[in-house]
Amino acid sequence: AIILLYYNPLLQYMTNYRLNLTLITANIVHHVTNLDEFILSDIP
Repeated sequence: AIILLYYNPLLQYMTNYRLNLTLITANIVHHVTNLDEFILSDIP
């Protein structure tokens, strides 16, 4: 599988795209969570 990934640019691109999408989603969730904590901490 690793050899196939190495020799197949399209498959490598798709894997990178999926990985990036996962990282971006995790980043957004992290920011939303931080924003939620910030808003909650701002309420007296």
